[in-house]
Amino acid sequence: MKFQLRNIIFIIFLLVSVIPHTVCSESLKIGQSLPLSGEKSQAAAAFLNGAKTWIDHINSRGGINGSELELITLDDKGNAKKAVENTEKLIEEDVFLLFGYMGYESAMESADIASKHSIPFFGAATGAGEFYKFPEKNTFTVRPSYYHEINNIIKKLIDTGDNKISFFHSLEGWGLSALKSAQWSFENNSISIFSKTGVSNEDPDLERAVSVINSGNPDAVILAADYQLSSQFIKSIRSKNPDIKIFALCDILGDKLSKSLMNQGVGVVVSQVVPFPFYTKLPVSQLFNRLSRKYYPEQSISFFGFEGFITARALTTILSNSPDNPGRDDFIKAAETTDSINLGGYIFSFSESKRTGSVDTYLTQIGPGGFLSPIRSLEDIYKYSKL
Repeated sequence: MKFQLRNIIFIIFLLVSVIPHTVCSESLKIGQSLPLSGEKSQAAAAFLNGAKTWIDHINSRGGINGSELELITLDDKGNAKKAVENTEKLIEEDVFLLFGYMGYESAMESADIASKHSIPFFGAATGAGEFYKFPEKNTFTVRPSYYHEINNIIKKLIDTGDNKISFFHSLEGWGLSALKSAQWSFENNSISIFSKTGVSNEDPDLERAVSVINSGNPDAVILAADYQLSSQFIKSIRSKNPDIKIFALCDILGDKLSKSLMNQGVGVVVSQVVPFPFYTKLPVSQLFNRLSRKYYPEQSISFFGFEGFITARALTTILSNSPDNPGRDDFIKAAETTDSINLGGYIFSFSESKRTGSVDTYLTQIGPGGFLSPIRSLEDIYKYSKL
């Protein structure tokens, strides 16, 4: 009996010794600051869970080049000063890189700190033009810029004969950044902004803004203001000009805008920086939906979740093309040689002179009941009629 037991133990030992180890010997620390509380907390939580969905999947398969990815996320409450404090703390913890920040001021100021410490700053969820022209080599962003969003909208409008295009923006943060991008985009398309105005978040004079924008009866208006301001502006201008085409940039938070407007928002077009997440014929969307159900079934499928997922996939693609135990310079060199990577319907690339991964944007519109759905052309826009 003892002999048989010794044999069984010996056989188990042999079996265990030949099974490949899936536990990584060390972890690769990735630092992140997000507004997990406050106005953008819903979007931030979705982005985080989308990123973690892919990271958890990668870690379940042994990590990258023998290292598990450890995502360290701190809450900045949407406050740039707090984001800077979080960034400095993460740098003290010796993170390998900084990843997926959200918010114009938070990303800009944190990217500056990362640059001073020669730490890669990858995949921020902002379209700020200044950020995409960031002079330091350590900065990479996967999503398109405000310029690309606005440029793609303008081109579609011009193709349909709509040349009188106005621009409404907030006077804070990303609204002013988007205005700079808009001026560049209009100039590149050889047209002038038909009318433009900005309002303060603290004391918005929407009556004046609507009067300025609507003067001369424009064909369309592009919005770059938080969803509360945009919602009020849309209701007001539609009472004066129900036929005007309305386009909102991604950072407005389309889900919140649509729920705020409901049927009053029918036909409002919202630009997106990732494909429609429910379109499961697209391989990358199919994978996102399948893994989301596996790892975070309580989290609703959303555009921001999909953006987090795609951004994390882009990161791990570059890491997998880096040497074992890469240094930060190794990561940067690997990123700079990442050319036309297809993640299953989402293509991105970088180079020594190109730090924006994708220039493709996607249009959705608010439909009856306040639901967002994709559109292929401006001919698909719902006709708005006063209630």
